[in-house]
Amino acid sequence: GKTALGKEEVLSGFFLPPLPSSAKSRYARISRTKGMDLAAMGITLLAYDKERADLSKAENRKIRIALGAVERVPVRMSAAEVALSGTEITGTLLDKVKQGMADSIHPRSTSLRAGPDYKKAITGVLTERILREFGIYEG
Repeated sequence: GKTALGKEEVLSGFFLPPLPSSAKSRYARISRTKGMDLAAMGITLLAYDKERADLSKAENRKIRIALGAVERVPVRMSAAEVALSGTEITGTLLDKVKQGMADSIHPRSTSLRAGPDYKKAITGVLTERILREFGIYEG
C-alpha cells in the first residue's frame, strides 16, 4: 500500500469525530468453520442521519460501507454509498448496488479462505442482511 508518511515519520494517533445519536454500525463476516479463524470476507456498514435521532427518513440518511478480504487492503464501496444514501432503498436499487459491488471487487483466485465468486455473492447478501437489521430495507 501507499502512505503519506515520510521515512522518519510515525503515526502517533488520529481523531474520529463522535457519531450522531442515530448512528448504527455493524461488522459481519463469513469464516471457515475448520482451521484458523480467518474471515473469508468481512463487511462494515454504518448508517446515520445528522438531522434526526433515528433512521426513519431517507432524505438525510448516509450509508458507509467497507469490505475486507476481497482485495489486498480493505476497500470502501463509494458507488454503493452514494446510491444508498439519501433515498428509499427499493429491491431494484439494492439489486443494482449488489451487482455493482460484486463487479467492483477483485478477490484473489488463490485465496484459501473462499473463491472469488463466493466472495462477490456473499458481499451483497451481507449488505442486504445488515440493511434489514437496521430497518432501512424491508424488501
